[in-house]
Amino acid sequence: MQSLDETFIDGFNKYLDSIEALVPFIPDSDSAAILADFQTQVDAFGSAVIADVPKGICHVRIPGEEGRSTICTPEETKDQGGGVCNLVAKAYLYEVPNADVVILNSGGCRVDIEAGDYTVDDATTLLPFSDSLWASQLTGAEIVQVLNEATKNALFGDSTGAYPYAAGLRYLVDANNEDTPVYVTILSLCQSLLVAF
Repeated sequence: MQSLDETFIDGFNKYLDSIEALVPFIPDSDSAAILADFQTQVDAFGSAVIADVPKGICHVRIPGEEGRSTICTPEETKDQGGGVCNLVAKAYLYEVPNADVVILNSGGCRVDIEAGDYTVDDATTLLPFSDSLWASQLTGAEIVQVLNEATKNALFGDSTGAYPYAAGLRYLVDANNEDTPVYVTILSLCQSLLVAF
């Protein structure tokens, strides 16, 4: 790797100075002091222990996936995927008590849950996005369609984060069937369910 020479750096700085949309950042000591006080409060809140995890819980986006989890092997997740997204889906179902089912895409969960003290910072690392839960009335056929489209996109498309995890619902996935990889029979009998996403 080559280092940048002084001529390049000087020329680049002159170029940046010529762009009127760029405003130089000038630190303000009063603002920095105020922010430091808030940062102390944020750090204290983030380090608060909210749970004791007796055994690590594995995160994979797609069952049998390699390389994402540090606490489980692909063999351990090939049948049901990782426990993290399943746990999050159950927590969402708890938060929306009138929902029958929760469907969660695996891209929303980011890391394993390690054994030991579990802090607010750990939770925000696991779920870093400010997503909102919303509920919709769907028929059984529509739920099957959602599961099939998400699974196809994850297994045969370009989005590993689309793989669906669920609470209040069981289904089988045939990873060799690109047309309809999800097999659900009981849902075809349902008139409608309230689904939280």
